[in-house]
Amino acid sequence: MNTSVYTSFIIIAIAIIILTAIAIYYLANKLVKIRTARAVETSKLMQHAIDMSDHIIVTLDLKTNQFQNNHGHQLPAEAPTMETVRQLLHPDDVEAFDTFINELRTGDKQNNQLRYRFNTNYGDGEPVYHIVVNHAIVEYDLEGQPSVIICSMVDETEEARIRLSNDEMGEKYQALFEDSIIGISFYNADGYLIDCN
Repeated sequence: MNTSVYTSFIIIAIAIIILTAIAIYYLANKLVKIRTARAVETSKLMQHAIDMSDHIIVTLDLKTNQFQNNHGHQLPAEAPTMETVRQLLHPDDVEAFDTFINELRTGDKQNNQLRYRFNTNYGDGEPVYHIVVNHAIVEYDLEGQPSVIICSMVDETEEARIRLSNDEMGEKYQALFEDSIIGISFYNADGYLIDCN
């Protein structure tokens, strides 16, 4: 009788262990599905946010030394090398760009920003330089070595053109106001004097 009680106890214990394992597996599987769904939803939201912005996302694989367009089309379609990208930069900006990439590559800086001029005309014609602001971060591999540089770039050419136009207009106004032999005065809509020479 002791043997049958002992056998029954072992069978019950094994059944409890199996049921517990099944329950843990079911809960873990459900938790993984929930977290995967959340990650997918977060990824969709992030992609939607990037789509709504005017940011261009480019990555540089430090092992292959090749760039890739991830969002937008800043670079030529085929994965260009560092040398190809350097040839598209304004000659005066190449040294600053090299320093920017090397500091990220060596880990001297983990977050960096650079403004430079980039030729958007990839053909043989005259270069068409756009002003680009590049914010970059480094992604590290499992050994803690820099593996990928992720660049988020914004084309500020139009903003720079507007600023330059406003500055030129302001200089013309200032010159007209200071150098005129004619008396000039400006009033607001309520009739109050704003400025005069």
